[in-house]
Amino acid sequence: MKKLKKSLLVKNVDGTVNTEEAIIHQVECNMFFKGYVERARMDVCNLGKTEVILGMPLLSKDSECP
Repeated sequence: MKKLKKSLLVKNVDGTVNTEEAIIHQVECNMFFKGYVERARMDVCNLGKTEVILGMPLLSKDSECP
């Protein structure tokens, strides 16, 4: 885990500001899905009950992920 030099404001999916905390760390990890593997850098913050939110670059039709 790497601490960021400057924290990032977090906005929820509905556009409101996340009141729990800002993003202050990033982590690099391997993501595995149905034989697909990708090294990813992810921002770390409190999402409440949600464990992870994947962004549009990974979920887009141009991604190699199945």
